[in-house]
Amino acid sequence: MLPVGGSDAIAGALFANAAAPFGASRTKAAERALLAADAAGEGRLVAWALLELVEAYLGNRDPARAHIAFARALRHFDRSPGDFDDHDRTILHTQLSWMVSGALAHPSVPLGQIMAALAELGRRHALAGYGPDAVRLQRFIVADHIGDPALAADAFDGWLATTRDEMSGCLACEPTRRATWQLGLGDDEQALAELAPVTTGATSCEHEPELGLATSLLPLVRTGRSEDAGRHHLRGVQLCCDATGPTHPVAVARHIELCARTGNEARGLDLVRTFGALIADPGTPLEALTLLGPVALLLRRLVALGEGRAPLALPGRRETNVQTLATALAHEARQLAAGFDARNGTTAHAERTWAILHAAPVGAVDLADQR
Repeated sequence: MLPVGGSDAIAGALFANAAAPFGASRTKAAERALLAADAAGEGRLVAWALLELVEAYLGNRDPARAHIAFARALRHFDRSPGDFDDHDRTILHTQLSWMVSGALAHPSVPLGQIMAALAELGRRHALAGYGPDAVRLQRFIVADHIGDPALAADAFDGWLATTRDEMSGCLACEPTRRATWQLGLGDDEQALAELAPVTTGATSCEHEPELGLATSLLPLVRTGRSEDAGRHHLRGVQLCCDATGPTHPVAVARHIELCARTGNEARGLDLVRTFGALIADPGTPLEALTLLGPVALLLRRLVALGEGRAPLALPGRRETNVQTLATALAHEARQLAAGFDARNGTTAHAERTWAILHAAPVGAVDLADQR
C-alpha cells in the first residue's frame, strides 16, 4: 500500500522493513517509521506503520508492546476506517486473532479478558464479512489451553468442519496443530499422517518444517521407526540452528525430550548448551513452561546417571552444575504451571508438567551420527 499523499521515503522504508528478518533491527526501524508517519500527519501512513510495528514486535517475541501497538491500531481503525485498505483490514483482523492466542501465554491476563477478546474477535470478523474459520480455530486454541477436554474436542471438530477462507491461519502450521491434538488423544499414527505435508517438505513457512519434524520424533519412536526419528532429529536441529529469526522454543523442547527419553542424554546436554540463551530467555511464560519441563527432565536423567556435578550454566542464572539447574528448572516449571492453572481454573498444566518431569524412556534411538 502506498499512502495517498504520503511520504515516499516512509513508504519505501516500510516496504523494505516488511521483508527484513525479525529482530531488534527490524523492530527499531518500525518504531522509527511510526514516528515519521506521526510527524507527517498522514493517517494511512500511520495505519500502515502501526501494523508493521505489531508484526515486528510479535516476530521479536515482545508481546506486551505488540498489544499496546495493536490497541492503538484498532482505535485508529474504529476512528478512521478509510485509512485502512482491503489488505490492511485483512492484516488487522489477522492480528486480532494473534492477540487472543497471545494473551493465553501470560497468566497475568485474566481469563475473563481473554474470553471477552474471543467474543470481540467473533463480532468483528462477522461484521467485516469474514468466514468463521479463524474464529473457530481460536476457540479451539483457548479451550485446549484451558484444559477442558470436552470443550476442546467440540471446538476442534467445529474447526475441522469449517471451510478455509481468506482469514484462515497458516496452511503450513495447521498439520502440526492437528497432529499435536491427535498426540494428546494417544493416536501416534494419525498424528504422523497429519504431519506428512510438513515432514516431507510439501509445505513450509517461517516455523515449518521445524515444528513438524520435532513433533514427529516421539511418535516415530513409539511406532518403531527409530531411524526416521534420528533423521528428523538431525534435520530439525539443523533448521533450528540455521533459523534467521528467533528459534521456536517448542521445537527445541521436543528435540531435548527425545534425547532424554531415548538414552541420548549426552546429546541432549549438547543441545542445552547450544540453545542456552533460548532456555534462559524463552520469551513468554507459556514458552518457558513448554521448554523448561523437557530440559529439567533431561537434567534429571543426567543426575540419575551420576552426572549431577557436571558443570552447566545458563546465561544470567546462578546455577553452576547439572544438579542445581535440574532442581531449579523443575521448580520453575511447576510454578509456571500453577500460575496458568490458577488463571484458567483447571489443573491441566500441572498435570502436563508432572507428566513431562516424570516421563519414562520410550526406547533407544542411535543418534551417534548426529553428535
